[in-house]
Amino acid sequence: MGTTVGTTDTGPMLPPDLGIPNYACSIFLQDCPAGEKCMPLADSPTWNTYACVPVVPDPDGVGEPCVADGRGDSCELGAVCHWAGPMRGPGTCVFFCLGMPETGLFCDDAAFSCAFDSGPLAVCIPRCDPLGSGCALGEVCIYGWNSADFFSCVPASTGTPVGAGGACAGLDCAPGLQCVDARTVAGCEGPPGGCCSALCLLADPVPPCLPGQVCRPLRGDDGPRGAEGVGVCGLPD
Repeated sequence: MGTTVGTTDTGPMLPPDLGIPNYACSIFLQDCPAGEKCMPLADSPTWNTYACVPVVPDPDGVGEPCVADGRGDSCELGAVCHWAGPMRGPGTCVFFCLGMPETGLFCDDAAFSCAFDSGPLAVCIPRCDPLGSGCALGEVCIYGWNSADFFSCVPASTGTPVGAGGACAGLDCAPGLQCVDARTVAGCEGPPGGCCSALCLLADPVPPCLPGQVCRPLRGDDGPRGAEGVGVCGLPD
């Protein structure tokens, strides 16, 4: 486990009155001075800039728990404390995507895929089998996290998992379910996030859907990348 984020032997990572320079470096080139790394930061409630920050002594490695405070984190060079909401609190170290947005981004581990939403965050997150999972305890396998076109393991909500037909707001659903538009779940009056609905196989003649639902594609005609043939229960057109 690395050093507490926000301080080094010489003081704060970024003095409070310094502010955060806007896009002062590249997370893809890692073009900061020796001993520093480029990472997305937040001087508002959302990630909105890149800046060079010191790499803490004894940093946390990829896959290890980490902490972030909006001005830096405890992860190693080339990694960022993901799910730290945003960049504040506990999370897990993940690698940045490799390559460049203009020519294509990728991950060098086949078990990971690049999630990139054209903003400051571009990270390699673990893919998962939506019907078999394989995610760690406390994580759920869902589609579309951070605009990703694949299923990935993300931290589950800390509340009681919501069952099929229940109202949800993102990560509340029990394993094997996806939070979808409430209009696709009969009788569910969910918040803007929607309602939980079962994942299913498009070829299954008897999918595990609620009455009145059918198995519908999540994306395109054949399902998401790496999970072709997987859909989600919803009302027919």
